[in-house]
Amino acid sequence: MNHPLTIVVFGATGDLFKKKLAKVFFDIYEKGILPIDTEVIGISRKPLTDHEWRDFIKEILNRESFTKEQEEFFSKFFYLPGDIKDAETFKKLSKRLGERDEKIKKCSNKLFYLAVFPALYQELFEMISHSGLAIPCAPGFEQTEGWIKILVEKPFGENATEAKKLDLLLGTLFLEDQIFRVDHYLAKETIQNLLVFRFANPLFEALWCSKHIKSVSVKMFEEHSVKERGSFYDKIGALKDVGQNHLLSLLSLVAMEMPKEFSAEAIRSQREKVLSKIKVKDGAIRAQYDGYKEESGVEENSETETYFKANLKVDNKRWNDVDFIIEHGKGFSKTEASIEITYFENIPGELFMGTPNKLIFEIQPKEKIEIEFSAKKPGFGFEIEKQYMQFHYKEDAVSPFIYPYEKLFLDALAGDQTLFVSTGEMKEAWRIVSDVEENMKRSDLKFYTKGIDKENIE
Repeated sequence: MNHPLTIVVFGATGDLFKKKLAKVFFDIYEKGILPIDTEVIGISRKPLTDHEWRDFIKEILNRESFTKEQEEFFSKFFYLPGDIKDAETFKKLSKRLGERDEKIKKCSNKLFYLAVFPALYQELFEMISHSGLAIPCAPGFEQTEGWIKILVEKPFGENATEAKKLDLLLGTLFLEDQIFRVDHYLAKETIQNLLVFRFANPLFEALWCSKHIKSVSVKMFEEHSVKERGSFYDKIGALKDVGQNHLLSLLSLVAMEMPKEFSAEAIRSQREKVLSKIKVKDGAIRAQYDGYKEESGVEENSETETYFKANLKVDNKRWNDVDFIIEHGKGFSKTEASIEITYFENIPGELFMGTPNKLIFEIQPKEKIEIEFSAKKPGFGFEIEKQYMQFHYKEDAVSPFIYPYEKLFLDALAGDQTLFVSTGEMKEAWRIVSDVEENMKRSDLKFYTKGIDKENIE
C-alpha cells in the first residue's frame, strides 16, 4: 500500500476500459484499497490530452459532480497517444516511466493491462521486449525494489498453435508468477464459493461423484448479438470466445479434486490436472443465428458458429460415465449463465416417484445457489411438487459485494494467482477446444432465429 504503483493500460479508450476498468479504478480508490501513490497511464490511438482523457473517464462514471479529493485522484491519470504497433510509442512510454521513478526516487511497481484485441498480443509482447519495459527499473535503481506484472485478457490466441507461440513469447519476457491471464468468471462470488460449498460441506462432497450424479451442465446464453465485434468475432466464434475460457474454467472447478492446501499453486494444479483428463464425445453441435452474415465485419459466406454444444467426459474414477455438457450461444431471449448438477432420478426401492434433484449455481442474471428437491404438496393426499432452497449473494450476504474485476485487480496487486488461468490450464483448454472443433466440423451448420428461447435451440 505504501509503495508507488504505476498502471499502464493499453487500449485506454476501448470497450473494456469503458465498461469495466475505469469504474474499477475509481471504486477501489473510493474504498481506500488502492496504493496511496498510484498513477495511471493510458495508451490509445485517439489524439487526446491528459485533461480530455480525464473528462472521458468522468463521463464513463456518469456522476453529477466530484469532490475535491476525487478531482485529486483524477489528476493522477495521464494519457499517451500512440499506436502500439509503433516503436516510438514505447520509447515515449519507457521515458515516461523512467521520469516518474526519477521524480519519486524509487522504482515503482508497474502493472501492464492489455485491454486490446488478442490479435494484437504478439506485436505488443514484442514491443514490450524491444523497448526494455520487461525490466522493472531504470538503470541506477535497485532492480529488486519494484515488480512488474502483466494482465492479459481472454481469449489467449485464436487456436492451440497460436496460443503456444504467444505463451512461449510471453514466457521469455516474464516469469509465470508475473503473468495474470484474466477470466473474470472465476472471480464471480458464486464461482469463488463453489470450492467452499464443496469442500466445507460434507453433505455435498460425499455425493460429488458418479455414484450419485447423472450430469453436469455449464451453460451461458447471451441476449445480445455480436454487435460491433463482428470482424473480431467472425475469426473466433462461440467455442473459442467463451468455451475455451469461461466454460472450461467453471467445469474444472466442479470436477477437480480437493487440493492439499488453499493456495494458488495447489488449486491451479488441480484445475489443470482435471482438464488433462477431459475427452470429447461425438455429437458436438454448432449453429448460427439468422442474420449473422449481415452483421458489420462478418464475411458474406461465414460458417462461424454463434452457438455450440459439446458433450465431454472426465476420464477418472470419480466421474466415470458422467456427462459434462458445455453450451453457449448469442442472440437468445435472455442472458443466463449457470452450472447445473443433476442427480439420478431413480433410487433403489424408491417410495415416491419425484423428479431428479438439481443443484444449481446461477451466475447470471443473479448470483445464487439453488437446490431443487421434491416435497409433499399441501393437502390430504401425497402429491409431490418441486420446492427450492436458495441463497442469494447480493440480497443475503452481510459483507460488501465485491465485483469480479475489482477482485481480480486487487489479487494481481497482491500477487495472488488463484483466480487467474495458469499456462498449463490454458494449454489443456486449447487441446479440448481443438478436439471439440474437429468434432463440430463433422456435422452441418444449423441455424436458429435470433431471440429464441434456449429450450428451443435443438
